Amino acid sequence: MRISITKDDYGWSDPIFVICNDCAVRPLEEDIAHFVGTVDGRISYKSVLGGEITLPQVTTLMFEVEE
Repeated sequence: MRISITKDDYGWSDPIFVICNDCAVRPLEEDIAHFVGTVDGRISYKSVLGGEITLPQVTTLMFEVEE
């Protein structure tokens, strides 16, 4: 999943790609997630408009959604 990690004046920025193999809860838009993980390098994919997007990739060791 793509998660933005920095709150700024215009919303959220600094997206990362998070792999959560054992997530008990599926986060929804506007949820606040807390997680610990390992950085696995970068992942690249094509956007809907055909451009390439590259993000840091993290695999979670612990993941929870704030209630």
